[in-house]
Amino acid sequence: MGEHVILTRERAIKEQLDTAIWLWFLSEPASAVHALTDNALTILHDVGGKIGKESHFYSKEMHKLHGRDRIKGLSNFLKHGSKDSKAAYKFSPVWTEGLMMDAINSVMKIYPPPSLLMATCFARLLSVHFAAGRIDRTEAEKYLPKGVALEEVTLLSKRKFLETILPLFVERGLSEP
Repeated sequence: MGEHVILTRERAIKEQLDTAIWLWFLSEPASAVHALTDNALTILHDVGGKIGKESHFYSKEMHKLHGRDRIKGLSNFLKHGSKDSKAAYKFSPVWTEGLMMDAINSVMKIYPPPSLLMATCFARLLSVHFAAGRIDRTEAEKYLPKGVALEEVTLLSKRKFLETILPLFVERGLSEP
């Protein structure tokens, strides 16, 4: 018989999340990015819930606040068939970015360290939140490679950010979360 692969929960999570992040940085299809992110975050939520480190987005509090159908609506649309062959689902990719942040944060708590792609994505998302005035400078800078100023990277496209920051993480090491 052919070769076998032993797939651990950690490996499954990290491979799915890294693939989603790679596709996201390359601006590839939103449905694939969301599906892979949701798969990883769902596993992280289940594993984390058993050790007191559940996901923020998939927590009971968020389900009460927003409703499970709203939170998992796109994920269910992508997974389940329908008799309506013309069915459509309207969503904002910003929702997927929130799931990505939650998944990366969960990886840092449950299966550290994050991969280089995860660290680069987290740094990108936090720099965007800083530029929009949602978080302070200190919070955003702590996830950038040492010596990188926020002003240098906040206006870069996703792809240019990846090309600039990922090699710096390789060269200088990951920032400590």
